Amino acid sequence: MSSVLNIRMKEETLKQTIRLQKSFHAPSKSDVIRRAIELSDAIASSIKEGGRVIIENQDGSKSRVILPGLTKE
Repeated sequence: MSSVLNIRMKEETLKQTIRLQKSFHAPSKSDVIRRAIELSDAIASSIKEGGRVIIENQDGSKSRVILPGLTKE
């Protein structure tokens, strides 16, 4: 079952959504938003279980991602 949801967003957020749609080769902006929600849910679940979000840069250095409301600093 699916539901219709109207979303009001700032122009910059819409531009980000369009950029991600192109990057993901996503069929729609709705698909981009669904992917973002799935990713956010997976990250939140991992953090709640004690995990951390780490980005490894091209040079091999690593940075911890702090997510407001989820990450204990």
